[in-house]
Amino acid sequence: MGNGKAVALEYATGKMQSLGILSSEDIEENTQNINYFILHKPKDSEKFEVFRYNSSYTAME
Repeated sequence: MGNGKAVALEYATGKMQSLGILSSEDIEENTQNINYFILHKPKDSEKFEVFRYNSSYTAME
C-alpha cells in the first residue's frame, strides 16, 4: 500500500481472511469485534506509525 510506505495488519487466510489481525469472535454472544490498523512510514522516518484505525462490533450471521 502507499507505494511501499504503508501496511495493513490483517489475516491472510482462514475464515477471518481480510479482517484486522486483532479481530475476535465471541461464540457464546454470537458477536464479532473487528480492529483494523493501517500503518505508514512517514518520509525521512525509520518507524511505522498508525495511519488509520477502524473498530467495529457486530452480530455474526
